[in-house]
Amino acid sequence: MSKNLAFLGSLAATLFLGLAAASGANDAATLTFYREVLPILQENCQECHREAGTSYGGLLAPMALRTYEEVRPWAKSIAKAVTSREMPPWDAHPKHRGVFLNERSLSDDQIEMLVRWASSGSPAGAASDAPPAK
Repeated sequence: MSKNLAFLGSLAATLFLGLAAASGANDAATLTFYREVLPILQENCQECHREAGTSYGGLLAPMALRTYEEVRPWAKSIAKAVTSREMPPWDAHPKHRGVFLNERSLSDDQIEMLVRWASSGSPAGAASDAPPAK
């Protein structure tokens, strides 16, 4: 009987450690605003989506996307707009991607990241992971 209890105790410990390791792996795979999303927004969105943003054809972006507090309410709309490639606006043919100066096309990986972040509850993450403001 004590051998069975020892075995069960060992099995329980092994399962617990395995679950803890898996949980840590899931935490590492979780996309966060500060670590993954903010760099994409800085590079492709913030020139227009900020106070006094660049005016293209007399239009200014209707909301700022600089801070987590500004972005979080728009997460699902952002996911939809980038999936449809409505945002960022870029009218050149996709075969010319990467050819133009100041192009703001998102890669498929960047779009997937934004969509996964929005669909996972839009976690903020650690502010210490944020890149410097632009």
